[in-house]
Amino acid sequence: MKNITLISLFNLAIKHILLIITAAAVFAGAAFAYCEFIATPRYSAKGAILVTNGAITTDESGAQTTIANTDIAASINISDTVTDTLSTNGIYKQLAENINNQYSYVSLKSRASISQRDNNSLFIDISFTAEKPEEAVKLVNSYLDIAPEYISEALPGTASSVYGADSAAKVFPNTFTVTVIAGLLGALAAYVVVFIIDSLDTVIHDEDDFKERFDVPVIGSVPDFSAARSGKSYKGYNAYGYNSYGYASAEKGETKNGK
Repeated sequence: MKNITLISLFNLAIKHILLIITAAAVFAGAAFAYCEFIATPRYSAKGAILVTNGAITTDESGAQTTIANTDIAASINISDTVTDTLSTNGIYKQLAENINNQYSYVSLKSRASISQRDNNSLFIDISFTAEKPEEAVKLVNSYLDIAPEYISEALPGTASSVYGADSAAKVFPNTFTVTVIAGLLGALAAYVVVFIIDSLDTVIHDEDDFKERFDVPVIGSVPDFSAARSGKSYKGYNAYGYNSYGYASAEKGETKNGK
């Protein structure tokens, strides 16, 4: 059995580098073609809603509004409840009606993502995905139109401010990432196939194979067996089977003097 070392693995890759590169190019090209010409792109638009417990204070002039620290803490505490409320079926059913049932409420729910921005934030991020960027923006803003009233009905005393979406970003497919990953997988697949074939090959092809398989010194040159089988070792003989020294080829089996 062949000894497997990092050097032998590297040499195997170098030996079959053209095959590996070709496989990587084929896989990468197929992935690129899929992303650009076959896959249905998806776009995501994001908006946000800020929810407080409704306790708003004003300064003496009434020109500026602030939220007390205790109210901020109380508002943060209800963020999980607000997030759960915004994820219930009722708001998606209402959204479906508002957009003339263009999508079912189940489809709308699968397209939506509702999450608190972070543990200490009053903002809840709302995002929707769609096949067209303008459609994703429309879904987010339509959702935000009904969210404040829906929250106040479920949680009386709360106050909400919405921040709509004005653009959408492509989220699927990521052509560059998919192409690179496919190329690497293609190269890896080709190398694995080459490695398996090489591991199962028990034929000694050259001196390097002999040294790799047997831990014994080489005192003579190992002949090129593949060349011998193809007849290349006899090319020095003339048409009658004799070389310039009068010796017959192995195929003739006789000397120049007939012996």
